[in-house]
Amino acid sequence: MFALDTHEPQITSADGLKIWAAQAGRPAADAPTIVFIPGFSSSSLLFDHQFRDKELLSQYCLITYEPRGQGRSQSPTEASQWASLRQAQDFEAVCQHYGASKVFVAGWSAGCCIVSDIFEHKLGHLVAGLIFMAGMPALALFGGVNYPSVRQYYDPLMDPNTNGDNHGPSISDFLDVVVWKPNRAKMSYTFRSALVGTIAMSSTTVRTASQVESRQDPTNMLCDGPNYESIFIVGDEEEVVQPDAMIAKYKEMFPRVEVARIPEAGHTVYWERPEQTKKAIVDFIERVIKA
Repeated sequence: MFALDTHEPQITSADGLKIWAAQAGRPAADAPTIVFIPGFSSSSLLFDHQFRDKELLSQYCLITYEPRGQGRSQSPTEASQWASLRQAQDFEAVCQHYGASKVFVAGWSAGCCIVSDIFEHKLGHLVAGLIFMAGMPALALFGGVNYPSVRQYYDPLMDPNTNGDNHGPSISDFLDVVVWKPNRAKMSYTFRSALVGTIAMSSTTVRTASQVESRQDPTNMLCDGPNYESIFIVGDEEEVVQPDAMIAKYKEMFPRVEVARIPEAGHTVYWERPEQTKKAIVDFIERVIKA
């Protein structure tokens, strides 16, 4: 079975919540490890290209997991289970499950925010390098870089009154804005339906709880993060976040950050232009390892 097609969450986090994860390629003990983290309310299915890529599978250990409340992972039932500590413990549990001790954290969109949780709770020793794809490393940092127009797609997914006749179209509209229009034709109806279904399975309560900015304190990340090698990858045709604003912010926070701008790609840059994204990631990892 293809790694991303498994059903049940198999990793137990510190608070007992079950987290879905998958691994492919080489064992973590034998190769550099990349941990892919999907964005807001989405699924690891979006990393389809990476987990089918023969070059990546032959050179690296690829791991992905769906943060609590997303996809196949269980959803918290108590407010305390959304704390930053719990997000960090999920990441730690995934690394321990696969025996990964030094990983390249590859977050996409809101998935990048897990980096703040990692450093806040002193798990930087698990990190070999930071790969940010079209996202900021803390929830509170998104406000200054999002296109204002994205609210019309994002807000309905957080509104408990958006249901019934409105629910499906709202999710579909949201998915459309994250994939640049000329590239949407490459997405099969089956794959698109799976992604829409993944978002639909989470409640507005869960979506809202996952995005509460006050649960994070990025102080440690802003202090320790610049000591780690990092790369920021963004599509030139972004409709969710503003590339120039994000690049300026990253250069301010991470003075040594490497920037890769990918032409003809939108917010899902790694899915829309997998070869170009792969080259940026591979070149970055090889540079860090040689250093």
